[in-house]
Formats: sequence, structure tokens, C-alpha cells
Amino acid sequence: MPLFTIFIFAAVFIGAGVMLAPAWSTRQPRIALATTLAIALVVGGTVFWASAFGWNNLVIDYMLFALVSAIVLGGTLSQAQARAEARGEILLDRDQGWPGPQDLVFFAIIGLLFIIPAWALSVPMGTDAQGLGYLALMARDGGGLNTLAPYHPEITYLYPPGMTALSAYLSLRLGQPMPSIQFGVGAVLGVLCVWLAYDLGAEIENKKLGRAFALAMLGEFALFGLFLEGQFSAMMGVLFGLAFVLYALRYQRHKTPADLVGAGLLFGATVLANPNVAIAALLGFVGWLVVMNLGQPRLTGYHFIALALGVPFVALLGLGPWLIDNWGLFQQDIASPYTSSLGDLPQILLVHGVLILGFGTIGAIIGLKQRAQPALFALIWLALALDFATTGIIPSLLAPFDTPLTRYDHPARIGWSGAIIPLTILGGYGLYWVWEHVIAPRYGRFLYARAYVLMMGVAVVLVVTGFSSEALLASARDTLDLPAAYATWADVDAMLWLKAHAAPDARILNYESPLGDWVPVIAERDSVFFPMSPVYIGADAAQQQQAQWRAFWQSPTASEFEAQFQTDSLDYVIVPQAVDLTEALTSLPYLQLVYNVDGAQVYEVISP
Repeated sequence: MPLFTIFIFAAVFIGAGVMLAPAWSTRQPRIALATTLAIALVVGGTVFWASAFGWNNLVIDYMLFALVSAIVLGGTLSQAQARAEARGEILLDRDQGWPGPQDLVFFAIIGLLFIIPAWALSVPMGTDAQGLGYLALMARDGGGLNTLAPYHPEITYLYPPGMTALSAYLSLRLGQPMPSIQFGVGAVLGVLCVWLAYDLGAEIENKKLGRAFALAMLGEFALFGLFLEGQFSAMMGVLFGLAFVLYALRYQRHKTPADLVGAGLLFGATVLANPNVAIAALLGFVGWLVVMNLGQPRLTGYHFIALALGVPFVALLGLGPWLIDNWGLFQQDIASPYTSSLGDLPQILLVHGVLILGFGTIGAIIGLKQRAQPALFALIWLALALDFATTGIIPSLLAPFDTPLTRYDHPARIGWSGAIIPLTILGGYGLYWVWEHVIAPRYGRFLYARAYVLMMGVAVVLVVTGFSSEALLASARDTLDLPAAYATWADVDAMLWLKAHAAPDARILNYESPLGDWVPVIAERDSVFFPMSPVYIGADAAQQQQAQWRAFWQSPTASEFEAQFQTDSLDYVIVPQAVDLTEALTSLPYLQLVYNVDGAQVYEVISP
């Protein structure tokens, strides 16, 4: 169940964040920021070690142990108290600056919002989670982050391994099916994105702005859409990218070396998480450096050079082993099949939602008027990301240089996931202005006095919604044109039966569409069809075999397939609930029905 994963993952990392938060010199303890740093250190450390020395689960165990030990020794409230005492201050509990009870209740409600789909859906919607889950399974069982061993060692790939490494490790240690691991991690990442937006606003000005930023991130329908569609690597990219922005803005304002290191580490972690968010972050950062001194406060001389060069330097130090390990793959003839298109702009804007666009427009006007650096950063980031996604001016300028930005990009996804962070910042500024000038003077006292009642009401609605969530999600899928969840509960049961009963080296013939691509991920067995990707290298033989077996699903009773089952060493056939081939398959003498749950069927291949 995802709830088990959510509890363990959140307990370990948010617990670490609570202890680490006072140790980092911020205006007040930033729990989500410290939690994000903890996750980034473990993910980055895992990829660093695996790229340099090979995959080792025990090493990750010790990384977690070392992280928690270092936090206990060097973190906790003692560091904040020590800094205060050094200044001759007495730091009382009420002055610590931790999120108050109302804020914590709000974050708990956000948790409910993400838990309900994870509880109601059998698997994430769409196909992204299938591919990520397959890569995680290969990393766990094959010991690498760039090959499909043990099932297809001849196939290599190049894709940021952050979510892959984390899912592989959690799958092994928690023993849960991969969709449960993915949903659990995604739910925690979603809550942390909202909480980190709160930290960013509070760090820029105060907790009121923090709440506005949190609501803007929540009102960013794109974040919840990423969760529903299983784009968990993009969610990780948004989280790490937002932390990078916070550290970069802190260094620009306070010039603290620790923040420069934090910005570099989190930018590197963003690269390891998701290519599209990383491309948007790189464009935004470079663009911000160009226009930075149009805003206030300015950054000049040594500190400007330190920011411009220090962030990529620290990021490259962390990315070094992964880049070296994959250098040969970077030289391969891989080209993104996706291109920039102005026709994608309406869909991109729709994904983000009309509400956030309205508040973002207000925030942009206010930010430009105040010449605020966060707003300036967000505006240039948003403009460059949307150009990359739609008009394509930047890609056309970069195309002659054959950079990874144009070889591994997905422009529409840059407009989706890459624009979440700047729209959150601009939308937060706009929402804060509307609150201060329109809502608070009229209804501020009323809403504050009844905040708990209102939030409890929302929580009750969410809990009640949970009991009818399947019907609501089906309605939302039709209304919002969301993709299907390509496995029912019955399909998942059939796959888990294979996981429990099929020999470890068994080979499975699964269905030839996304309806069958969850089979190797959940059953954890080699299968004919598996999630394909344009980043795969050396997949020709597998694709040829898949082309042969597609004919089987069109005409399963054809005589030539009996010998082919033996030639390709197939042991089982699994049929999804949505496909009814019972009459045809039961008539074949070499197939025996061994499991059937509500139409999801497993057949064993009988040797002659």
C-alpha cells in the first residue's frame, strides 16, 4: 500500500529535515528546505557512488545512517541557540520561527489531497510511471543506472537517474510493488513542493508571503497533474529546482558561502532528477544573471562572479562521476523526437490553470514595479521556458552546437513542469497583494478566527471524497482529458500472482500496448513487451521480437505461434481485464489457464 511507503519515506526524511533545519543559517528554520537538501544528498550520493564504484544497497543504508548521525550531532536546536547566544540573545521557543499549528494543519490537509488518488488508483495514470518503474527495477536487479540488465543487457540508455535510484532502493528495502513506491514518494514530494514554496516566501519576506506562495503552488494545477500522470521525476525536479532558487536568492541577498554551496548542490540534483526542469532552471539562472542588476538589491564584483561560476562548479563536482560514466552515451546518435510548437501554448496554459495565470500577471506587475529579485528571476525563467516550449527561438540558436538541451529535451514538458516554479513565485506575489489589499481589510479577522473550522471542513470533504474517489477520478479523467490508468485492480492482482508463483527466470508474453507495460514492473519478470523510450540504444532486436508477437494478439489461434513460444522461451501469457480473448486462448492446447480474477487472466505455456 502507498500509505506504508508514505509513512516510512516521510518519517525518515521530514524527521531529518526537522533536525537539520536549525543548523542552516536562514531567517527561521526551514523544514521543507532542509528535508529537500537531505533527499538531494541521499539521491546525489547514491548516483555518485553507483557511477564511480557500482550499485550497492548497503552503501545507501550507510549514507542514510551517516546523514541522520551528522544531523543529530551538528543540527537540532542547539545550533540555532548557539548562534543566538553568540550574539548575546536569549532565543525563546516562541522566537524559533517554526511553522505554527495552523500552517502544520494546512500541510496535513495537503497530504490528504495527495494521499487520496494514491489510495484510489490501482496505478498512476499515463505511461511515464511505467517507464520510470521499469528503469528502477533494472537498477535494483541489474545494478546499473544506464542499462536494462538483467533482462536486456544489450540495451543502454541515458536518462537522469535520481527517481530511478530512489525507487530502486525503496523497492528493495520496503518490499512494496513499484507503483506503491512511486505513489508514496510522489505524495511526499507533492507535499514538500507546497511546503518549500511556503519556505521560499517566508524567507523572502514573512510567513504571510510564504502562505501565499504555498497556495500559489497548490493552485498550480500542473503540480497535481504531474502526480496523477506519474511524472514523478518531474516532481522531484520541481522540488530540487525550487530549493535551488531559494539558495540562489539567499546568496544573492546575504552572500553566505553555505548558500552558494547549497545552490550548486541543488542545481546538480535538479539535473539528476529531470531533464526538462533542469533545462528550464539553467535557462532561468543564466537569464537572471544577465538581467540581475536591473533589480534590487544588486550583486556585483566578486560575489556576482562567485554566483555565476560557483553554482555550476559545485554542480559539476557532484555530477562528475555520472557524467564520466555516461560520457560514451552522450556521444551516441540520439535525437529528441519532440519539437517546439506554438500550437502547444494553449494546452500549456490550460495545464497551469486560469487562476494562477491571473494571479501571476498581478505578481509580475508588482514585482517589476518593486524591482524584486525573486520576481525578476521568475519572469526571465518563465519567458525563456515558454520560448523553448513554443516559439523555439532558443532551440534554433543552440541547434548547431548539438547540446544536450536540444538532444534530450521535450519542449512541451518544459512548458509544463519547467514553468511551475516561476508561476508559483509570480502567482504568490499576486495572491499576497490581493490578500493584503482586497480580502484582509474586509474578511481578514473572520477568516483568521475561523481558520481551524474552515480547514477541518476541507479535511472532512477530502475524507468523504476519498470514499467516492474512483468515480470522481473517472469523471475528472474525462473532463480534463487525463490519460487512463493502464492497469485495473484485477490486472495488478494477476501481475502479483505471477510475482509470487512464476520462477525468477520465467519469461512472459504480455499485451502489446500500454495495457501490458506494467507487467514487467509489477510482476518483476522478464517480458516481451516493456516500456520503450527514445533514449534507448541497442533496442532493435527487442523491437523486432515485439513486432513478431504483435501478430499473435491480432490472431492468437494462428498455428505458427506454437513453435515460437518454445523458440522464445516463454512460460506465461497474461491478458489484461480490458481484453477478452478467453475463447481463443482456452482453445489452444499449449496454453493452460492458471489464474483468473474478474477477466484478468494468466496462462501457463505447456511444453510438448
